[in-house]
Formats: sequence, structure tokens, C-alpha cells
Amino acid sequence: MKPMFDLCASAHVMYSARDEKVISRMLNKSNVVINMIGKYYETKHPVPTRRADGNLSHVNSSFEEINIDIPRRLAKLAREAGVENFVHVSHIGADIDSPSRVLATKAAGEAAVREEFPGAVIVRPATMFGSEDRFLNWYAYLAARLPAVPLIGDGAALVQPIFVDDVAKGIVKLATSEASDVSGKTFELGGQSEFSRREVAEFVYEITTQTPVLLDTPPRVCEMAAWFAQTGIWGPLWTPDLVALEQVDQVYTPAPDVYNLGDLGITPTPIEKIAFSYLHRYRQGGHYAIEKGYH
Repeated sequence: MKPMFDLCASAHVMYSARDEKVISRMLNKSNVVINMIGKYYETKHPVPTRRADGNLSHVNSSFEEINIDIPRRLAKLAREAGVENFVHVSHIGADIDSPSRVLATKAAGEAAVREEFPGAVIVRPATMFGSEDRFLNWYAYLAARLPAVPLIGDGAALVQPIFVDDVAKGIVKLATSEASDVSGKTFELGGQSEFSRREVAEFVYEITTQTPVLLDTPPRVCEMAAWFAQTGIWGPLWTPDLVALEQVDQVYTPAPDVYNLGDLGITPTPIEKIAFSYLHRYRQGGHYAIEKGYH
């Protein structure tokens, strides 16, 4: 394995995912490529700009470009460069018929990658937790600002949270394996346990000692709220597609041709072991809550 950092003296190459020439130059010195490009919302401009197809659009990077076009391009260029092992990171629950555009385009992206690089390894992580996650932190963030936290459909959808370090270990293991041992395989990386989203929220508030009302909210109401919340200057707080995503079960489903974390010799880290280490900052007193003498 050869890191790409030596391509430019002491710095890595800055590139656009639309620039095939620069991408090819990078890949020509690589034997393993890991694609982790992704976005949970579409980036937009307040003023329409002209896209590659000549049309004006507010959308700068669409789900279709990020989750399908770019993976296809990278897989094609990797194959042409003679790359031995291509690891493509998708998402658990990826389904071409999903009501969530994220999951639907993730599934289409997997197919596009396999068309260009048949031996590509597909990795589908479940919802990840860790110190800077947008999962457990999200519930604590809402409770710090709102008296009530909406749960779509009473938070019945299931998730199987996985520690981000476990996902990283799995990807490294796949990237450093003999290409012939992992060629064409699909791995769904889920955590130790399944939870409903309501159970996740209750777990977070038990740690943070926050006491918001957990409000069973109809999906349509959440969609309308998300339509307004998606216009944030620094990125949307919520989007209609995230509302759709939060209603879909995102758990590992055993199948003969799908492998899991255990097949990589990795034991999932329990969420209970990690969550307090970063959620305690939402308690009264913040980071000082765990120190004696401050309360």
C-alpha cells in the first residue's frame, strides 16, 4: 500500500471529484482506493448557478452526483489505473426503492461501482456514534434548545448504532487484505444492539439529565418543519429527506452473500461504553460535571 501524500512534496493533492485528469494522476500511484465521499444533504446556492448539463439550479452537489456519479467515476479510473482493491463506503439500508433519496442513491451508487469495478468491496456502515457524531449529539443538541423533541412516528424506526472506530478498523482491515480474499464482497457493519429511535433519545437524556418532552409527531408535520429548517446558512438543521431516512429501519439483515463485523474478527463496542465520554458535556456544568467540587 502506498499513501498518496508523496505526490506533492510534503502536502497531499487538492482536487475536484469532477476532475478526471487529477484523479487519474493520483490513482496511478495507488494500489488501494477507499471512497468515503458522501453527504446527507444536497448543498445549495442561494442564487442559481449553471450546472454541467447547461441548466440553472440552486443545487450545487446533488445526491445523484455525490452518491452515483462520483463513485462510478472513481471506480472507472481506479480500474483503468490498475488499482488492486477498491473499497466503496455506502450505507446500511441502501435500497433502490427506499423512500429516502440518500438510501436510494446509495444503492444505485453501489451498482454503478460494481459495473465499473466488479471486484469492488462494498461497506455499509450503520448509523455511527462517536465524539463528533450527528446522532447522539443531535438529540442532546435539540434538548438544549427546545422544550420538546419531535420523534417521527413516535421514534419506532430501528437503528443499530456502531462506534466509528469499529468502522475504521473494519475498513482498514479490508483495505489491507489480499484483494482476492475480499473481491466482490459486501459487508454490513452494525453495532452490538438494535434500538428504536425513542430508546436512543431516552438513553441520551438519561446520560445528559436533560428533560425534554418526547413528542410523537406525524411525518407530515416533520416534513413541513424540515422544509424550513433546510435553509440554514452553514448547512441545514433538518431536511425532508432526513425525515424520510428517520422512518426507515437501518439494521443488519443476515443474508448468504452479506458479511458483518464478526467476519472481520472485530467485536462491536457497546454504545454504553462510549456515549458518556462525550455526552456528559450537555449536563448542567458541562465538562466540569464529572469533576468533584464544582456542584
